[in-house]
This record gives sequence, structure tokens and C-alpha cells, in this order.
Amino acid sequence: MRKYFKCIPVLLLLLSFVGCGKEITQKDFTDFSEKCRAQEYYQSCNEIVSGVDTAFYYNLNSDVLFETYTMLEKCRCDADAFENIKNKTEAEFEMHKIASDYAINDVSYDVFIVENENRQYGEFQEFGFIAFSEENHYIDFYWFYNQDYDMSIYDEASFEEFFEENFSWVKRN
Repeated sequence: MRKYFKCIPVLLLLLSFVGCGKEITQKDFTDFSEKCRAQEYYQSCNEIVSGVDTAFYYNLNSDVLFETYTMLEKCRCDADAFENIKNKTEAEFEMHKIASDYAINDVSYDVFIVENENRQYGEFQEFGFIAFSEENHYIDFYWFYNQDYDMSIYDEASFEEFFEENFSWVKRN
């Protein structure tokens, strides 16, 4: 019996890494988006980027009472497709620029919070944000969900604090 109890910490450690920032299939990504209330957001994103090279990632952090869901859809394309997708994105979403030349994995992005008519910027528990890298022709669609989120994103410094706290796993991908 003691042998089994000794195995429990090792098993818990291994299980804690399941789903942590690994690339997944689009079906797994869609299934996970249902859990974190991002299905409508990513359906819109996928319509915009159809036919483009995409990779899907997610992360789930469990606290004692609440879970933090974070997701990322990375899109890579050529210059023409980038401009087309950027224009479609700007037409589809109401966005507010929150950071300029923000470095993620040594790539410079302009970051926009997707606004909702009922809420301002990041003052809520679930929202999307989009990062554009003009130089590299990357467009990344992010999602955040946590029922107990109390922080507000109102400028680049607050965004950086939020990103480091909730999306540090992205820097490993």
C-alpha cells in the first residue's frame, strides 16, 4: 500500500503537465474552446484565416477554487494574405490597441484587445486579444477566461503584467 502512496506525487506531477502549452489539433482546440467560453470568438477567427498555416495551443491552470483557461491560435502567412486577414479582422472585431512593438519570443507585435459592447478593455473575466507582426506576417489570436479575475488591462504596463502572469507558457512555444 505504501508503494501506491509513493506513486501518487509522481502521478500528480505528470498530470499537471497535460495540456500545458502544447500544440494540439484543431478539433482538440475547438473542444477546449467550449470549456472556456471561446467558441464564438474562435469560430469568427477561423472564418477569417481559412486556408492559412495555423497552429493551436492551450493551457489550463488550476487554483484551489478557479481555473484559468488560456488559448492561442497562431497564423503564419505571406504579405498579401497578411494584409487581407488584417483587414478582415479589423472589420470583424471592434479592437483597442493596448501595446505597440510588444516582444513575444523575440518577435515584435502590435496587440489589440477585442472589445465587447458591454465591457471596456480587459475589465472582465473573459476576453480575446489579437497580436499582429507586420514584419513577420504573423497574426495570433488569444483568449483568456477565469471566473475570479480581478485585474484590469488599461495600458501597456498592465497588459505586460497580465501577459506575464497568464501567458508565460506562450514564450516556450
